[in-house]
Amino acid sequence: MSEDKAPTPDELRRIFDQASAPMSDHIREQLAYRHMLALAEIFAGWALDRRLTPQQSVMILGWSDSMRALADELGPDWDPPKPENLTLMGFLGRKALDEV
Repeated sequence: MSEDKAPTPDELRRIFDQASAPMSDHIREQLAYRHMLALAEIFAGWALDRRLTPQQSVMILGWSDSMRALADELGPDWDPPKPENLTLMGFLGRKALDEV
């Protein structure tokens, strides 16, 4: 797509659908319910940054939606043992709640 041309609603929907696909299994091993919700909020805030293109904003909103969906699926009691090695997502989720 050209930088000058505004994205179509169908194109934005496709981007959102791809970004909101189910999170990989490592997320459930890395993050507790509370971390997932905190990251979903952070992603939603990032999506509002005016420096982003509409495509980038929609993609980040998809991440937020996917993170919320996983949290809802696992439930508020989900709290796996802290992994020996944190991934970037594991670190960010804990950092969001000052748990690092």
